[in-house]
Amino acid sequence: MYKKKFVKKKTRIRFVIFTLALLVMSEIIFLLLGGSFLSRSKEIAKAKNLSRLEIQDYARKILEKCAEQNHHAVCYDEEIPKLMDTISMEDAFEVAKVVQKDDPQYLYCHVLAHKLSARELQKDFTKWTEIIPRCPLGVCANGCQHGVMQELVRNEILSDTQIETLKPDLQSVCEESDSWKPTRFEQAHCYHGLGHMFLYITNADTSKASILCDEIGKKKDGRNFSSLCHQGLFMQLFQPIEPEDFTLVAGKQPKKEELMAFCRKFGSGQKAEDCWIEGWPLYRDEIATPLGTTDFCFVFNDARSQDRCFQQLFYGYAQLNNFNSEKIQRFCDGVPAQRKGECLSDGASSMIQAESNMIEKAGNLCKSVEDKNVGNACYEGLVDTAFYTYNISSKEIGRICKLLPSPLKEKCVKKSDS
Repeated sequence: MYKKKFVKKKTRIRFVIFTLALLVMSEIIFLLLGGSFLSRSKEIAKAKNLSRLEIQDYARKILEKCAEQNHHAVCYDEEIPKLMDTISMEDAFEVAKVVQKDDPQYLYCHVLAHKLSARELQKDFTKWTEIIPRCPLGVCANGCQHGVMQELVRNEILSDTQIETLKPDLQSVCEESDSWKPTRFEQAHCYHGLGHMFLYITNADTSKASILCDEIGKKKDGRNFSSLCHQGLFMQLFQPIEPEDFTLVAGKQPKKEELMAFCRKFGSGQKAEDCWIEGWPLYRDEIATPLGTTDFCFVFNDARSQDRCFQQLFYGYAQLNNFNSEKIQRFCDGVPAQRKGECLSDGASSMIQAESNMIEKAGNLCKSVEDKNVGNACYEGLVDTAFYTYNISSKEIGRICKLLPSPLKEKCVKKSDS
């Protein structure tokens, strides 16, 4: 229940003091009894810093076990979280990366990320704001953050009073702190995750959740993350994954022919746009084709709204097709000519945001384009996404710069060194 998962500030302070006292007592016991506490601490530390060989050994055992199953991905999603009985969340993600490398069909492990972070949260629900900064970037489609937020409130409908108690944490959890320096993408992804969370705590009351997005997403300094939050809540409504998700939205999703009227309840601005764009699963068959995607996005009359819609659907196509470069190329060949470079760029960008181990794959997608103008557009979009997603001096940026043709490569290197 809610009261078990969240503690008031005074209780939290008492908890911290009590914990510190236990640590001090443990150190005293260590001195008196010959270091058993320190020995145990070293075991825990080792579990959180497994060697590369240990990681590979865990991955090999998972691969061998799941090779016997008909659905490998389902098996991985079940078996890898079990490792967290003895290893850390961070090392479990490292195991997942090795499994992905050995099984190219397991490129999209978003569900696994949900399960790993949820399992970590189950150890102590009061630590939820501390787990989010530990989530790896560019692994399993960045599902770790969302897993924390959804597990925190799974099957929880909060009263207005309870939501008010939670708001201080909601206001700060996605903001930079001494312990977390998020990239722009990580911060955006966090606010998107809050939208998922808000639909849960309001019992899928989209109007109430939308008000929360406005309140938490709009900052006093003028920054505004509310649209990202709205995208998250509408995604939760239209794309349930777990059984609890389906139970949450049962009878609350509009039918396909009702989508436009449903979205208009949120006005005529960006909020309604977010609703329509995230409602694409109702048109899944239509948008599987370039023409259907074009028709879906041409419901908007202005260029800005169309651009947002095409970007979302181009990203989604790559994800739904397991980042298959040939399928992405064929699809992009069928979109309006002026959108082809954008389509390829979004396909490549979706790769590097979902999995850092697909950076070279993304570069090869742009490289394969024979039309130089389209190819350059693909590269340029990829670079913009890279600097938005990763830290400017990161190894990921360095890998992307190496893939680029001149003079774009020189510009990328210069920017990464600045």
